[in-house]
Amino acid sequence: MKKLGIYLFFTFLLFSNISLAQQETLIKRINCGGSSVTADDGLDYDADISSDDISFTSNSTTIDFDYVGPELNEPYRSFRLMSRNTASEFDYTFSNLQNGEYKVVLHFAEPYHGVANSNWNTRRFDIDVNSGEFTVDNFNIMTAAALPSSDPMDGAKKIYKMVADSLTVANGSLVIKFTQVANDPIVNAIELFKLENIDSGTTSNWTKSGSNIFYTLGNVGIGTGAITGYRLAVDGPVRAREVRVDTDNWPDYVFQKEYTLPTLDEVEKHIEEKGHLPNIPSANDVETNGIEVGEMNRLLLEKVEELTLYILNQDKQLKLQKQISVNQYDEFRKLEKRVLALEASLH
Repeated sequence: MKKLGIYLFFTFLLFSNISLAQQETLIKRINCGGSSVTADDGLDYDADISSDDISFTSNSTTIDFDYVGPELNEPYRSFRLMSRNTASEFDYTFSNLQNGEYKVVLHFAEPYHGVANSNWNTRRFDIDVNSGEFTVDNFNIMTAAALPSSDPMDGAKKIYKMVADSLTVANGSLVIKFTQVANDPIVNAIELFKLENIDSGTTSNWTKSGSNIFYTLGNVGIGTGAITGYRLAVDGPVRAREVRVDTDNWPDYVFQKEYTLPTLDEVEKHIEEKGHLPNIPSANDVETNGIEVGEMNRLLLEKVEELTLYILNQDKQLKLQKQISVNQYDEFRKLEKRVLALEASLH
């Protein structure tokens, strides 16, 4: 049976307004200041370790504050920051990159100022990505995370993602710089993506032919990174006018002579012992694993067809019982007439 996700994927392509003009290929996803982790959304973040492809200036350090409480997990519990009293800035350098367009996503969550106290305006810093191609001055995490609220204190224990798009790499490297304005600059996580144009022809994953676009490799996640085993994984509602699910072994076999129909006593015993119909997953199974729409429709139709056979069998029994009752009534009437005749002869 093919997964429902295959068909939802094409429905998504047909009805969405999302532009597929560029493909994003992940280059690096770093848990700044921390070890490798899998975030709540299923995305994997690498440990913050210097290598040939990535480095950070020595005037930075790592730290893990617990003031964010249970509301935030990694990559927002640890971070890299400028070493206090040693310099006014620190940076990350990504090396050995192919020349072309890139996108950077910076993750922030204020760990202390405005969270453990009311000093929300204490930490402010400038951000420079790719030598001035993208800049933010006097950035305050609390103010940004609070949006759309105008009260900076609403930014406590919330995250903010900053996107620097369409960055041009011409010399094989990209530098992200954080410069102090007030207190220590910090960053919780960094994502780096290579952008590839797919307006025509073929790229590594997408193929365009006329007005059609085909995905040829890998899986697709919308709102989730937990896509292993699924061509399409969606964390949220999906709306479509019609969905087709291909499935094998449609339960016409129930009407075959060789099919063994469970007796009602057997069904009753199974319900008493298991708490659900035979061949139907339990509530716990569904809660844990969900359902496959095609398979569930097959099982439900199997039960409908079995129920039809029970009804037909019961109808036959009722007709037989009715005929027996008619025959018995006829015999009773005959006996009654004989008794009346006998009584008449005696008088």
